Amino acid sequence: MTGFAILLAAAAVAFGFARWLDMAPLPFLVVAGMALARVDAFPVEMLQDAVVYGLTVVLFVAGTELSPKRVRQQRRTAIRVGITQFLTVGILGTLIALLLGHARLPAVYVGLALAASSTLVIVRLLQRRRQLYEPSGRVVVGVLLLQDLLVILTIPLLMFAPAGIEGMVRGLAGTLALLALAFACMRWIAPRIARLALEPEPLLLSALAVLAVFVALALRLGVPMAAAAFLAGLALSPFPLRGVLRGQLSPINEFFGAIFFIALGGLIGSPGPRALMHAAVFIAMVLVVTPSLVAMVTQRAGFTTRSALESGLLLAQTSELSLVLVLQGMLAGQLTQETFSTLLLVTVVTIVLTPWLSSDAAVQRLIELIPGRRHQLATPLALSPLPAASTPPAGVRTLAGAAAAPATTQHEPPAEGAPSGHVLLLGCGIGGMSLLETLFAAGHRVVAVDDDPNIVEQLRRGEVDVVRGDASDPETLRSAGAGQALIISSTIRRPRDNQRLLETVRDVPVLIRVFEDDDADWVRAAGGIPIVYSDAAADEFIRWFDRFTTHEGTASSMGA
Repeated sequence: MTGFAILLAAAAVAFGFARWLDMAPLPFLVVAGMALARVDAFPVEMLQDAVVYGLTVVLFVAGTELSPKRVRQQRRTAIRVGITQFLTVGILGTLIALLLGHARLPAVYVGLALAASSTLVIVRLLQRRRQLYEPSGRVVVGVLLLQDLLVILTIPLLMFAPAGIEGMVRGLAGTLALLALAFACMRWIAPRIARLALEPEPLLLSALAVLAVFVALALRLGVPMAAAAFLAGLALSPFPLRGVLRGQLSPINEFFGAIFFIALGGLIGSPGPRALMHAAVFIAMVLVVTPSLVAMVTQRAGFTTRSALESGLLLAQTSELSLVLVLQGMLAGQLTQETFSTLLLVTVVTIVLTPWLSSDAAVQRLIELIPGRRHQLATPLALSPLPAASTPPAGVRTLAGAAAAPATTQHEPPAEGAPSGHVLLLGCGIGGMSLLETLFAAGHRVVAVDDDPNIVEQLRRGEVDVVRGDASDPETLRSAGAGQALIISSTIRRPRDNQRLLETVRDVPVLIRVFEDDDADWVRAAGGIPIVYSDAAADEFIRWFDRFTTHEGTASSMGA
């Protein structure tokens, strides 16, 4: 009990430092665990139990976010990416482990431990960045689901390998039974729980009861408890149940997540030079191979370079389920303490690095390294430049909601050969492309700006005037004729990245996509016109719902 009290106190101190420095708490939790382990603040057995129990809860919560229906539209891409990454990294990790002197079975453990990515960390990042429902976010969720299922199915094969084929089949049968139960619950139990409209307390107790049933069955079938917890979460993942449960489980998830990461740091201990060298090799392999593979496959599937790079960098770490795998291997005597510590170190370092490596700034720097023309208007040879409009195109000012004359004033002179009298689109992702098609159909001259080389190449092939560059860069804005445009529409991801645009262009209506009321207020104060996408999405849903209910009512009356 004293050791557990120390662990909770260390978690409180780590969270306090993280908030004081305005940083993520995860590194502080791990460092706190490592520091306390150096002074023997708690026994190893307690740390192992804390890892298992903490991981059981966080994987249960993470499983509720991985509904297969969420990735239905991106299923093929997710399967292609997941299998390619899992097999390539797993085989390569096994070969590297063999070259580093590991025996055959431990090398297979190492390869499988490196092959899967962290569900806990990635789901949190996607939620925080509001990317969980974007196409790239759905692909990443699908990859996580596939990898976790592959690891869960692999665990009994390795655990019961010393018992021969019969033991492996028995262990795999138990896992498959739990997997079948999870999908049965998704189909029949979860929808019924959602329809009960329970109060928060009974709903939470019902969810925990499902977790308890899966854990009890796992103990009877010889399946790792954390793997069963993930399947229990998966059983409760259908909408709308997961949305209702999210708020109820969040405090429990944070509590056990803190326990898990402190105990994880404590188990690392003091790795020797050999373990550090091996960990460095495995970390480098994961950080180089995974982003490259994922980016290549997703880009071939039609995703933009930015989305492909983000997906790859998000998946460039090892999984919590990998820890279940290696912990079971160590307890079964199949892995040494040194190998266990090495893989723990790989998991901790890659998880800690993920938020920085997958940040917008890091992705932007990688995109800038891709060769190609920048800061110049590229008009395909097959298309002559359209003449500048002498009068504003009909309907543009109505769209903007502004009555301003064509701009003649800007802080910097226009670039030589820059267009004028055009509609300028900043960002041509999914929203930008649909707007581009609408404007072209209406006969307007359009110039697009995007920093994604894949999008730029598509636009050039489609005979669109396009400038490759950062929409917040003054040189890019000058090349695109921002000061001489009739109207500017910006759909770049972060609304406040439009600050340079709003400072540079004063007399042109600037429409900026926003999602939050705070961002809308900031855009208005800076002189722009906010377009709140959440309002637009709500209006579109109401229109669809009205059409749907009208259709259903008509169908019912006809049937009657």
